[in-house]
Amino acid sequence: MMVLMLGVGSVMAQGAAEPRQFDPERLERYRSNPDYQYDRPTPEPPERPKPEELIRERPEAYTDPRIEIDGPNIGGIVKVIFWILVIGGGGFMLLQIFRVRLKNLFKKKSDEGKVEFEEVLDPEDISNLELDDPIRNAIDKGQYRKATRLLYLKALRQMQDRSMIVWRREKTNRDYLRELKIRELRPPFRQITHLFEYIWYGEVPLDQDNFNQAYATFVEFDQQLRRYDEG
Repeated sequence: MMVLMLGVGSVMAQGAAEPRQFDPERLERYRSNPDYQYDRPTPEPPERPKPEELIRERPEAYTDPRIEIDGPNIGGIVKVIFWILVIGGGGFMLLQIFRVRLKNLFKKKSDEGKVEFEEVLDPEDISNLELDDPIRNAIDKGQYRKATRLLYLKALRQMQDRSMIVWRREKTNRDYLRELKIRELRPPFRQITHLFEYIWYGEVPLDQDNFNQAYATFVEFDQQLRRYDEG
């Protein structure tokens, strides 16, 4: 029995493991290596600068028109459009000046001071506008709608000369009807106003007989104005 125990003891003595020691230098390298430092907080990413800070630090990088933005040179395109507008506008002005000078060059001396017929139809002012000759000219050419327009302008000028209305280009015919305070002249003026609007704005074709009837209405209104002067 003692022999057996001695045998077991010798076996245990032979199989006992010796304790191993860590290399201090290697252990320190592991400790200082960031890859093995799991218990440390994750560092915050660096803060990106704000756009206004970038512009303040490098303003030329954001204001230079030569910088390309998603395509061709934007600054170059703006410059091209600008010069096209400048050259086009200048050319148009020169063309208008040339046309006016050319028109005056070939204009006869006998035409000096004569008002163009189309300008009479839409005048800036009727105070000193001569209308009798344009009216006769339109009637002679069979331009009865234009003659009606001129007859109505003459009626307005006659009322303005008598301080019954104040003519303004932007006023409407209804404005003049409300402005006319003389009771006995309001019905005939309303009549020639309706007649003018029907012929001019309605583009009603007129023959000579129909125009003569309209012309007689304007002549009657002119006579009523003269009777008002006498009274």
